[in-house]
Amino acid sequence: MPVKSRMSRELQHTFRRLLDTKQALTERVLLSLSDLNREETALFQATWGELPAERRRQLVRALVERAEEDFQVDYSAIFRWLLGDADPGARALAVEGLWEAEDTALIGPLVRLLANDPDVGVRAAAATSLGRYV
Repeated sequence: MPVKSRMSRELQHTFRRLLDTKQALTERVLLSLSDLNREETALFQATWGELPAERRRQLVRALVERAEEDFQVDYSAIFRWLLGDADPGARALAVEGLWEAEDTALIGPLVRLLANDPDVGVRAAAATSLGRYV
């Protein structure tokens, strides 16, 4: 039980830092968003709704960059959820963030983005990503 409460405090700290747009997205913040379970992902989603659009893009960009630098971090829960985000920039970055995912369950959502997304950048990212499965 103490581990969970420490983790909860860490996430609470992370979410407070995310909401304070004057705060930098530090390595500590980015690392604490790795490997989120369902409950933690739901807390992230609730926080996401309170973030201004520019902070959202800044965060997704930072997560993608961090994932490219460190194969041990896992933001796939966040990236999968962001495939349905209202912001096309966030959707395209989420597709990019899933670049190393090998889960064939992503094929359906990526095909839907390719076929139906109104943004050409999202469709292009989905097409590129689908190339891994060919």
